[in-house]
Amino acid sequence: MEYPEPVERGKNFRLLTNAELPELLEFLAGYLPESLK
Repeated sequence: MEYPEPVERGKNFRLLTNAELPELLEFLAGYLPESLK
């Protein structure tokens, strides 16, 4: 089975750079219950 090639950008998304990941994790931590932090 063939799979499509991954793309860096789409209509409603883009892949983050490594430099952007800590900021995203900090943002998402505000929505996680304390037991998952």
